[in-house]
Amino acid sequence: MKHISDSELAELLFGEAGADLQARWAEHQSRCPACHARFNAWRGARASMDRWPAAPSRARVFGRSSVGAWAAAAVLMLGLGLAGGWWVRGQGNQRDISRVRQELQADWDLKLAQARADLASEFADQLDDARAEDAVWIAAALQSLREDNAQALARVSGGLQTWVADAQAHFQEADSHLRRFEETRSPEGRVPVP
Repeated sequence: MKHISDSELAELLFGEAGADLQARWAEHQSRCPACHARFNAWRGARASMDRWPAAPSRARVFGRSSVGAWAAAAVLMLGLGLAGGWWVRGQGNQRDISRVRQELQADWDLKLAQARADLASEFADQLDDARAEDAVWIAAALQSLREDNAQALARVSGGLQTWVADAQAHFQEADSHLRRFEETRSPEGRVPVP
């Protein structure tokens, strides 16, 4: 959750916030007691400051001042400020740049490692889910195959039993014909013609 910034709280406190910020604040304060407490503390501080009396004005009226003297003083101060800025900038600029670069690199490395760990974890979870789905599908397919094989085996077994029964009946009939043939044969080995 992103907290409301200090500048946004100030806009809300002084009535300068736009409609979108007011809508976001209305939603956010109900879910974030920390921001709500900060806003109430600011509101209380403003109310207590409004009760203080204003300090009396201490303006003094000087005699005539020279515009030229003030302009010269302003130019002198501007020149000193620019010279001091150039001097200070040259002193710490390189150290600051290398320090900031190191901090950014460390932060980037940390975030990259976290992103890699998150992706690896998410991938492992998805892979486990896919394996579980595959295992369920394979078990169902194997069960269906077992049932189909059992039905096919039952049909083949029934067909074989019928064929065996028919073959036994034909063998018995053939055996019976052979016995009759043996009985009707003459002792010389001839078969009498009817």
